Amino acid sequence: ATGIAGSSRGLLHRRMGKGAAGRRAPASSSDAKSLTNVYAPDKIAYNTQAVEYVRTFLSIVGGTATGIAGYTGLMGLLCFFLTNLLASMWVAYKAGPSPSPYFQSVRGEVLGGMMGGFGSFVLFWTMSNNFVHIYG
Repeated sequence: ATGIAGSSRGLLHRRMGKGAAGRRAPASSSDAKSLTNVYAPDKIAYNTQAVEYVRTFLSIVGGTATGIAGYTGLMGLLCFFLTNLLASMWVAYKAGPSPSPYFQSVRGEVLGGMMGGFGSFVLFWTMSNNFVHIYG
């Protein structure tokens, strides 16, 4: 339940696989340069899935809150970008000061998935806005 190689960081797992002799490959070492880019596909897939889950969840919560607050137009889109900024900050916090051991492409995980939750955000934004302000 610790997640990251003995730490209590939570959801993210290191991308490093096992080395040639069954040892864990070091994250960066001058004597093992050939093992620094060993990827564990299951860990990368798990990290990507965890980030997508958080982005979708925050999009749903943010869309609902935006609709209940009654924001429309550009204010609603600003709330979407703030929600995604919050998700990116969460990923950066969980990965720590050096996020490269957890993702194949750090920029792709932190910034690339911003549009992934847009549909969920808009759906819950309009639905909650209609329930509260039009039909309510």
